[in-house]
Amino acid sequence: MSPPELVRNLNHSDAEMDSFRGRPILDQLEFRQSRIELELSDAGFPLERLQAVVGRGGLMRPLASGTYRVNEPMLQDLRSTRYGEHASNLGAYLAQAIAGRRELKPSSSIPSVWMSSVSRRESPARRWWVASASRMP
Repeated sequence: MSPPELVRNLNHSDAEMDSFRGRPILDQLEFRQSRIELELSDAGFPLERLQAVVGRGGLMRPLASGTYRVNEPMLQDLRSTRYGEHASNLGAYLAQAIAGRRELKPSSSIPSVWMSSVSRRESPARRWWVASASRMP
């Protein structure tokens, strides 16, 4: 397996996040998407090179560990905040938003997937082998 071409952890200062205090997490979507796209651009990594976009985490109904295509029921679950509100709830939304950019592949879209739910249903002893199994239909 080849190593990733680009790995970045994006951190936001308290000052950057102040305007979002007390607001729903989804209000941060455009801000975070623009930061990701700026980081890719600054690193010389054009969006056109992406073959899929993966979001991770999110507080939603318990699921088996794995990889899932982003879909409307998933987004509704995250939007409802029934299982909690956290920045990780943006993972599926960010994956969908970036994968849906028209300049990526004008004739078709690239997959947006979501993985590593913090609300998975396996016991810790079972997670090690289930986490690597794909749940993509």
